[in-house]
Amino acid sequence: MKRWLLAVPAMVLVLAACGGDDSDASASQSNDAVAVTASDNTFEPAAITASAGAGIEVTNDGEAPHNFSVEGSGIDVDIEPGESVTVDTSELEPGTYDVECKLHSAAGMTASLTLNE
Repeated sequence: MKRWLLAVPAMVLVLAACGGDDSDASASQSNDAVAVTASDNTFEPAAITASAGAGIEVTNDGEAPHNFSVEGSGIDVDIEPGESVTVDTSELEPGTYDVECKLHSAAGMTASLTLNE
C-alpha cells in the first residue's frame, strides 16, 4: 500500500510536466507572419486578418512590380517579381485598414487589413 501512495505524487508530477503551457503556443502563433500573395492585379486574400503587431509577408507572384500600401499608416513597400517582404504592423492600432497597390489600384488591386487585439 505504501508503494502505491508514493507512486501517485510522482505520476502527478510527470503528467503536469508533460502538459505544457498553452499560453506560449498561442502567443507565438499570434505573432507569426500572415501570408499574402500579390499577382495579376489582386491581393490574395483580399480580406487580410491578423493579430495586432503580427507581420504580413507579401510575396509577389506576378510578372510586374507591386506595392503594399496601408492607408494612413506610413506603410508603403515595393515588391519586385519573385520577392517577398515582411511588413511590420507593430505601430498600427487594432482596427480595419484599406490596402492598395499604388501601381495597380486603378485596376482594382486593393484589399482590407483587419488587426485584432
